[in-house]
Amino acid sequence: INSPMAARVYASRDAPDARHLQEQLTTVRSVIEKRTMIPGLKHLMAAATGRRDWLNMRPPNVPLDAAEATNLENELNALGFDLVHCRTFFQ
Repeated sequence: INSPMAARVYASRDAPDARHLQEQLTTVRSVIEKRTMIPGLKHLMAAATGRRDWLNMRPPNVPLDAAEATNLENELNALGFDLVHCRTFFQ
């Protein structure tokens, strides 16, 4: 989900803004990790790609409920995190 951010942190590791970039990455990861990981990631993939088949789960996982899914998207949007960048990687 946030591999482009991680790549940017790595590429900028010696740059003056490296700490700031790492903090942004850590903040995004924290938002995602507040939920059950697999359902949260699969929801984000479904939202990014427009493919509802990402929402298929195998037990014991269950999809995020509508409120939690909306909260996840809203929190990431508030950070300026753009889900659309995932399209090129996962279609």
